[in-house]
Amino acid sequence: MQDQLESTATSKLNVPLVLPLQTDGYSCVPRCIKMIFDYVGANFEGRAPNLDVSDIAEIVETKADGTLPEKVRNLNDDKHVLKAVPSIEFDVDLKPHSLAEIEKEIDEKRPVIAWVELSNGVHRCAHAVVVSGLDRDKHLIYYNDPIFGEKEEEIGSFMSRWEKLDRILIKVKIGKRRMLDEFFEEEAKES
Repeated sequence: MQDQLESTATSKLNVPLVLPLQTDGYSCVPRCIKMIFDYVGANFEGRAPNLDVSDIAEIVETKADGTLPEKVRNLNDDKHVLKAVPSIEFDVDLKPHSLAEIEKEIDEKRPVIAWVELSNGVHRCAHAVVVSGLDRDKHLIYYNDPIFGEKEEEIGSFMSRWEKLDRILIKVKIGKRRMLDEFFEEEAKES
């Protein structure tokens, strides 16, 4: 019974880090996307896009000051991403999101990309991380940080840093697009 309680309280996905860790001030978003591709490749039968961080940076128009969240949509039309099995689609909705949405995505085995404030006490900037898990009993959130590696943080602290960047969250639809395409192809054949 205790094992069942722990399994419902803690969910952590095995999202691979991109190594070496980030040493520049702008590649966090492409690195997060690469982690998502690597996660899909390692955990689902099929093939994930074989793009390196620089290829991804070009597609999402990363500049010296980083990547705009809405540019992640560019991946949805990229030929490498369109050929992924299972399909991968980035759901970019720039409205504020909730912790419940993160929980739902993690429970459904889909990591998410969150924008959080990175601060050293003097300087602040936007930074992207891949949320990989939650421990509801310990009030911890787990994430892969492109700069600092695998991290765990108290949920309240994470929420404060996330709130400062309007709770931006990019969800990943895995295996959804292909099924719709196949449905429409079958419908067209029957007509």
